[in-house]
Amino acid sequence: MPGVCGLRLRPTGARCGKPRECHLCFLYETHEGHNRVWGGDGRVRHDPELAAHWDAILTTAPQPRREPCRHLGAETGERRECPSCTGNVQIKLFACAKHGVCSVARNVGAACCATCPHHAPP
Repeated sequence: MPGVCGLRLRPTGARCGKPRECHLCFLYETHEGHNRVWGGDGRVRHDPELAAHWDAILTTAPQPRREPCRHLGAETGERRECPSCTGNVQIKLFACAKHGVCSVARNVGAACCATCPHHAPP
């Protein structure tokens, strides 16, 4: 199945076609209406496990943001690569009165405000 998401894989130029990782490819492969709109013949596969995978992702409520922490200081100017992000994403580090340095939302080998047990609103 050629992917419909528009993502072209290099160097082959083939389309994505990964319905477990790409929501548009999932819709193309499992929903007759989407399949026809995007040039398919309407024949789709029925995969309850794949459907449950996307249902879990799409129905998970976003976590509420925490208030800023009273221990959070100014940016240190240091950045660390995010191990869980795609590509080369650099996360800013901040001064922290409790831990020395921290990041606000990602665990990059320093304390992280989003999961810190010492988090205290101002």
